[in-house]
Amino acid sequence: MDTSSPTTSSTINYEGVRRGGEYGFIGILLFLIGGVLSIVSHMAGVVVGIVGQIIFLVSLHELSEELGEERIFTYGIYSLVVSIIGGVIIIAGFATAVIPFFTSLSVVSIIRAAVAAFIALYIMIVIIGYLYKRIFEMLSDNTEILDQDVSRNFKSAAKWYWIGALLFVIIVGALLAIVGEIYALIAFNNLQHIEQPPTALSTTVQSST
Repeated sequence: MDTSSPTTSSTINYEGVRRGGEYGFIGILLFLIGGVLSIVSHMAGVVVGIVGQIIFLVSLHELSEELGEERIFTYGIYSLVVSIIGGVIIIAGFATAVIPFFTSLSVVSIIRAAVAAFIALYIMIVIIGYLYKRIFEMLSDNTEILDQDVSRNFKSAAKWYWIGALLFVIIVGALLAIVGEIYALIAFNNLQHIEQPPTALSTTVQSST
């Protein structure tokens, strides 16, 4: 798709945008539910989070097509790849904690391995945070012509998610990331109910005749 062509309200498929908003709302909601479930059952939280990630990617694909910005979906794919790598690091960190019970590794070696795994995980979190920041910023830029409130909420989501990723090493970072997800949830909720303006509607009707 040629993303150099300017997107106007009269050239947008509003039904597709609403569908993308619906998928996005469900995906982000599952992210939040998965986070809560992780407190009770880590496995359940992971499963719900994966389902949310898949639905969120469907939303990004839909919106990238309708808004004419391919990078929205491309960055979503990048975030998925990095998330998988981050998941491997988490498993490695867990294995590091279990190793002392089965090997004769020194405590110093275990601590070094744990620190290295944590640093690598932090780097992954920051990369994911940056990718989500860019996704939400692009959604903000490309929905500004549709709805100012939606655009502002996506911009706020980008800001708080990015700050949350940078401050991941302290508890407040996770809380700020949740704030970003709530802003995204509100934006997607509004997007799934967006109405086609009369001017764009009349243009669509004329072009079809």
